[in-house]
Amino acid sequence: MSSSRTRSDSLYFLWTTAIACGVLIATGCYLLLTGVDYRPVRAPSIASASRTTDAVEPSPSQPGEGAASSINLAALAQSLSDGMNLDDLKDVARRFAEYDPRNGLREATRLQDRNLRETFLKTLFAAWGKREGAEVAGFILAAASDGELGGLPRGVAMVTAAMGWGEADPAAAAAWLDENLAKGSSQSSNMYQALVGVMGEWGAADPQAGLAWLHTHPALEQSRVLYSELACGWAHRDLNSALQAALALPLNSDGREGLLNGALVTWGRQSPAEAVDWFRGHVDPEEIPLLVETVKSMTLSLEAKDPPSALTWANSMPQDPLRLELMASITFPWIHDAPEQALKSVQDQLPAGDKVRTQAVANAVRQWSHLDPANAANWLATQEPSAERDQSIVLYADTVSIAEPQKAATWASSIQDPSMRNVALTQAMREWIQKSPEDCRNWCQQQALKLGQPFLDQVEKMIAER
Repeated sequence: MSSSRTRSDSLYFLWTTAIACGVLIATGCYLLLTGVDYRPVRAPSIASASRTTDAVEPSPSQPGEGAASSINLAALAQSLSDGMNLDDLKDVARRFAEYDPRNGLREATRLQDRNLRETFLKTLFAAWGKREGAEVAGFILAAASDGELGGLPRGVAMVTAAMGWGEADPAAAAAWLDENLAKGSSQSSNMYQALVGVMGEWGAADPQAGLAWLHTHPALEQSRVLYSELACGWAHRDLNSALQAALALPLNSDGREGLLNGALVTWGRQSPAEAVDWFRGHVDPEEIPLLVETVKSMTLSLEAKDPPSALTWANSMPQDPLRLELMASITFPWIHDAPEQALKSVQDQLPAGDKVRTQAVANAVRQWSHLDPANAANWLATQEPSAERDQSIVLYADTVSIAEPQKAATWASSIQDPSMRNVALTQAMREWIQKSPEDCRNWCQQQALKLGQPFLDQVEKMIAER
């Protein structure tokens, strides 16, 4: 009896094992034949997400994605929250882009934090564009509102998706955008910005092909911007090649200016002194008016690391308006940290009487007056009489006249140039009369010999008309 039961149990075990193995083999064959991806989604922080949640429906544009993946997408959707870290958030966005991007747009509403939601949507559109560029570009173009894009502005969605597409196939992305730009559309501006983004990706991947494409599309608007963006990506890949390609193009052409701008601005952010030296040795001075934005960007990069060198560079510009503008951009942040050093550097590098120096010093004094009027006044007191000092006092008095009109008037009365003195005094009087006309009148009477009767009469008239 015992022996018979043992044999029967053994046979039952073998029989059930055989059935289980058969089921496993059949299941494996089915998965291989149908192509269903049964691998778990990698999302470490949401590994414990419930698998009993409702499945996310497959996108209508991607039928047959497989019900197995929908369980994972449901878990991913449930995991979306403002408490996620950025890496996990981006990983979830890429998974939705891979399996069901349209549902990903709907699930983005789970994120209440605006910045996190924007990051999620940008990551999704970039990944979707990289996989299916033409489809997502058409989807964005046809969307009735930003709401269909998860709330992301259409222009941002278009640029983000195009850059993803440009990373995978820049030629196809550029061709699609060019074709649709030629048709004319209310979205032309967004598509142009998307083309700019594609050029950056193309420059990083295959700049020569991107350059050839631009050469065959001379009618594109603002082509200089497209060349510049191509050069930005190119400079990260091969800076010297980008610069040589720029120099090989004709002077004053959009291609040359754009490539020089993109390459030098990119270089200047990393090594501004080297970029400046190269510019001096290779760029024709006649080109500088066409490269003003390039020069400004390089100046700011150099100023952040070496303000005195930036002043020397600015002073080497051939046009006075550009010299003055560059010096203002250099001294503006410098005045906050070391105003006396900034002013001394300007005075040391430019000769006395130079009109750019005069205006640069005066502008710096005005800025200092806003920050620290007492010390700005102390510095003015150390300066010898000159047109530079007069112009600086005019701007100093104008700055302090609202808060301290008597101080403004006292300083204005020390200006040597009669016309400048009259302008500064008149402005101080206007402010003072609004606050205390009697105090203003008494001060003027005390200064009668210095101010003169015509000015005193002018003040009385201003008091009467206030």
